[in-house]
Amino acid sequence: MFLDQPVFILLPLVIFYYILPIYMGHYLGRSEKSPLNLLLPLSVIGLFYLLRPFEINAGAYLKYIILPALVLLFAGYAFGIFKRKVTRNSTIPYIVGVTGLPCSGKSEAARILGKLGAKVLDVDRLGHLCMENKEIISRLTAAFGTEILTPQGSIDRKLLGTRVFGGGTENRLQQLEAILHPAMVAKIEEEIKFLEPEAILILDAAILHHMKLDKICRKVLVTYADQQIRLERAEKRGWDESELHKRDTAVRKSLKFNDITLIINNNSIDHFKENIEDIWKEIINER
Repeated sequence: MFLDQPVFILLPLVIFYYILPIYMGHYLGRSEKSPLNLLLPLSVIGLFYLLRPFEINAGAYLKYIILPALVLLFAGYAFGIFKRKVTRNSTIPYIVGVTGLPCSGKSEAARILGKLGAKVLDVDRLGHLCMENKEIISRLTAAFGTEILTPQGSIDRKLLGTRVFGGGTENRLQQLEAILHPAMVAKIEEEIKFLEPEAILILDAAILHHMKLDKICRKVLVTYADQQIRLERAEKRGWDESELHKRDTAVRKSLKFNDITLIINNNSIDHFKENIEDIWKEIINER
């Protein structure tokens, strides 16, 4: 029987067939490695079976060493996957998406949450920062022409907007998004990496769903106000009804009113602030 073997033989067996398999399985499951990576420890187990000590009976070796090692390997892998899912939310900040139609109070809601202690990331502002990148400028001019540049060589956002929304080619908006959105998402991911796990991050984004940023959010807040109220607010910004309609059209297609918290913003700013503070308390309790 192999248990009668000397300690100097049993100790390596214990290490290689009982400790390493569960450790390797746990590592592969926890680190989101491809299941194909299990082939390596399986190959090692198979190799050690072929090189087993001659004194050990092949049947007993298979029954008491190889099969338990395989079980431990896959048990460790399953436990690693489970642990990864359980701890995922505790290792990244609590992310809240804030979106809504123009003049519905989206940015104001984000500002209030910022004053309450959250870290606020203005996604639109990130887009402006990305336009300062030389590679992005090069790609934008290649797609929309050098006419969108200022005399200093930077992007004139107003001219770019005219090129994109001024009619003509229907896929110009898709071209712009294909250039800017990946760079914006990369910047958001970079910001998240530098935040503490206990932080609360607010993504202020008009096209949150369109950029698929809602998939990384624990909670999505959508601000809402009646059309007439939004129009009155728009006029204070110097927008007429046609301008508000144009901006609505650009944002409305990306809004998905499901699985969200709706914040009505038809009343006073104090009432709106109270609603935000109540939601903040819920976020604190859920975190």
